[in-house]
Amino acid sequence: MSKYPNLGILDGLYELVYGARPFSLQEAKNKICKDKKDAALFHKRMYNFQKGGYIHRDNKGNFKFTQKGISVVNYAEINKLKIDELKKDGRWRIVIFDIPQNKSYIRHILRTKLAEFNFYKLQRSVYVSPYICEKEIKELTKLLGINSHLHIILAESLGPIEAKIKNIF
Repeated sequence: MSKYPNLGILDGLYELVYGARPFSLQEAKNKICKDKKDAALFHKRMYNFQKGGYIHRDNKGNFKFTQKGISVVNYAEINKLKIDELKKDGRWRIVIFDIPQNKSYIRHILRTKLAEFNFYKLQRSVYVSPYICEKEIKELTKLLGINSHLHIILAESLGPIEAKIKNIF
């Protein structure tokens, strides 16, 4: 289990969420718990997840994540997402996005994550980086559910502003 108990359970249940099928308490417990101490904590956390509306128990005793629960798991995965190695290949990654106003919280998460990925902010919804990171950006857009709102452009040059931005990196 993780040093953060909720994340340890969420990590263990991650593939069950994306399996989109109900899972039994025993199946989840076997996947996550190593000993009796873990099992006691697991039961307490599962109860809290159910009480909080993150999981739903059907009449057969199986659990399924609610939309609220899936969001929590996604945010836990977003927090773990990072670029392992900052490698350059001479091209620029330009990320442009247009996220609807009613999803401003997602826009905030995206901007925060782009800053963590060492992107430079050109405009409010245009960021640039010389580092290879397409895989991570695609995973981030999948987790945030904004595939149709974000585009990555690979460019050989940034034009007249390139000299200024090269000094930053």
